[in-house]
Amino acid sequence: MKSIILSMVCLMALPLSTFAQTQIFYESFNENSGTGGNDDAWTGSIANNNSVKTDNEGWELTKAYGASQCLKFGANSSLGSAVTPAINGVKDTTWVSFRAGAWANDSKTLKISASSGTLEQTSVELGDATWTTYTIKLIGASNGVKITFAAAQKSKNRFFLDDVTLTVDGEAAGSTDPSTDNPTTGDQTDEAVTASVKSISEWNELADGTIAQLYIADSENARVIAVEDDQATLKNDKGDVLIMRGFTKNPTMKVQQHVAGYIIGKKNFQDGLSVLDGIKKTSTYLLLIADPVTESNVETAILQIEAVSRSHQGYFFDLNGVNRGTNQALLPAGVYILNGNKITIK
Repeated sequence: MKSIILSMVCLMALPLSTFAQTQIFYESFNENSGTGGNDDAWTGSIANNNSVKTDNEGWELTKAYGASQCLKFGANSSLGSAVTPAINGVKDTTWVSFRAGAWANDSKTLKISASSGTLEQTSVELGDATWTTYTIKLIGASNGVKITFAAAQKSKNRFFLDDVTLTVDGEAAGSTDPSTDNPTTGDQTDEAVTASVKSISEWNELADGTIAQLYIADSENARVIAVEDDQATLKNDKGDVLIMRGFTKNPTMKVQQHVAGYIIGKKNFQDGLSVLDGIKKTSTYLLLIADPVTESNVETAILQIEAVSRSHQGYFFDLNGVNRGTNQALLPAGVYILNGNKITIK
């Protein structure tokens, strides 16, 4: 994921049933190593690299510039636009998701169109010098559909674009990139979602075994405080703790990352802590994971790892918060945290 501070998550008219998703297209723009956007620079002498890179071939780009793991479009008096490659695997309902932000103090209208089908929304208002995630329903598109993102005006309507994703309900008919298939889990039961909660605290109050949708608001300031094997432990500003486990996390979570968004799973407990277990419906496509965390009231990573290690008696954690097991003889030399205490192995 990009090195960003999460901004507001803007999700338009997303009913509960849409969260069982299969990804049919994803563009990360991660290979671009310029400046602007994901490094929190939004104006000035940035994003001047004309050599842009994309994960997928077939993009049609106008006035595009490589920025920090994203692309910037337009110049002071030139209109920029991006047209995706032809995308297959669409269904009667397809979801178009993307992150975008306006160049500081520029116009903020971004137009979106599709070569087939009908988009429920054909323009969005961008945040000024900040990222926002948008999700728009596309109805009745045909295979080979292309999505266009374009500034509304030529003068001072520069914008940044990132993480363009198309998803469909259920199994897809085909994919432009098989490697981006939606992650599934060890628990393959397709049980009904019976609850929807809006915080980690509310999740913790659910009955064991409940299949539910969890929304983690950006304002919760939920952090990754430990990572081990296929699970990550989150903690918010109120001290609520949640373990997420049993499904592929894409991208892999790291200590001190900020997590927000929507996800479905099964409520369980582990070692007295609340757990979100992955099930067949679990998808990370609406879960935003970002770093670094810069808020002034965040505890240091070391203190958080110490707290987690106290609840995992006998386990060694390295200074990245990764659980390295219980066998000291297998550990390389270094500093570790055991039962809340720092020790040095030579």
